[in-house]
Amino acid sequence: MYKISLVTLGCPRNTVDSEIIAEIINKGDYTFTPFTDEADIVLINTCGFIKNAEIESLDKIREIAELKRKGKVKKLIVVGCLVKRYENEIKISIPEIDNIYGVESFSEIASHLKIKGNFKNYKRKFSFFKHFAYIKISEGCDSNCSYCTVPKIRGKYRSRLPEDIFEEARNLADSGVKELILIAENTANYGKDLGNGSDLGYIIKTLNEIETIKWLRIMYLHPAGLNEKILNDIVETDKVCNYLDIPLQHIADKILHKMRRKVTKKKIIELLEKVRKKIPGVSLRTTFIVGFPGETEKDFSELYEFVKEAEFDRLGVFKYSKEKGTDAYNLKAHLPEKIKDERLDELMLLQQEISLRKNKDLIGKNVNVLIDLYDDSKGVTIGRTEKDAPEIDNSVIINDKIEPGSLIEVKIKDAKEYDIFG
Repeated sequence: MYKISLVTLGCPRNTVDSEIIAEIINKGDYTFTPFTDEADIVLINTCGFIKNAEIESLDKIREIAELKRKGKVKKLIVVGCLVKRYENEIKISIPEIDNIYGVESFSEIASHLKIKGNFKNYKRKFSFFKHFAYIKISEGCDSNCSYCTVPKIRGKYRSRLPEDIFEEARNLADSGVKELILIAENTANYGKDLGNGSDLGYIIKTLNEIETIKWLRIMYLHPAGLNEKILNDIVETDKVCNYLDIPLQHIADKILHKMRRKVTKKKIIELLEKVRKKIPGVSLRTTFIVGFPGETEKDFSELYEFVKEAEFDRLGVFKYSKEKGTDAYNLKAHLPEKIKDERLDELMLLQQEISLRKNKDLIGKNVNVLIDLYDDSKGVTIGRTEKDAPEIDNSVIINDKIEPGSLIEVKIKDAKEYDIFG
């Protein structure tokens, strides 16, 4: 029996792909090991969205290639987004790679590993995380933002059939999952390509009926597609977390236009007002890109003041990454990395102040917490409120040993910028 080590890099969408690959491998004569230097076969699911992700993926591939040269690994298989962008270059520069596959190549991977079955529309039955799971409701993207490589990597927007989503969700619920996290390049656009009347509201209302699912979380709601119907459907669905992820990317109209975000500052402000009115107490997460080509000090100041005034509950900031194959690559007035770093730090320092103030407001209150893990080395349990997505948002730290997957009420006693204690 061969030992396989499956390495996953990148975003939750890659995590889902790796979970599908893991289920396929489970059907063959293989066993898993988390240690790459103990594996016969190492399969790396790569990310190639931005430069830093490319570097991380290439470093990991070269690390395993070195193990192969030393005879510790027999076979190296590389799959995913980086392959889709740079297949020929990777093959030439790292000859130790035995096989290379792009995104959604599940049948090809199964065939290579001599595992029989039809995996073109495979619906997984487990999550790496046991009590929560990401569930992709669509693949690809039609937004064509000028800085983004996703359409070239994953193709045009394709909604999954509702029945496939529901079957997968029920399988995951049966395996013990309590929180389903809906992901896509743009969840707001779900169903627009199906022509059968299905939309995001239909999906969340049906998932809401699965008894053992306690939380539904919606990520990646593009502001141009987040309409009143979606908000009304969320209000009518009691298991949807009081949390919305709306990636805004900028606020200055000039930059939004260059980015091709299909919204204006005025529309963004109106949208946020509408969201907060319809869903009182909603926790808003967003992301911004600093250092986009042509971003002046005035544009950045406008963004800074907007973040200060809007007081987002959760916020991520990224430096613009110049990516070949995107329209923004050829824009004029690209900024030095030093300026990008300074602007990122400024924005994150501002957000730290906002986050600390909001977290301190929770002291003395009782909140529902989903337990993620027990850290044996520190003797603490780590969980999340419904206003926190896994891996990217705040944590709740509890000085007690509690079973992962438990949904409990916790009284908050202290708070820091990104952690609260109960």
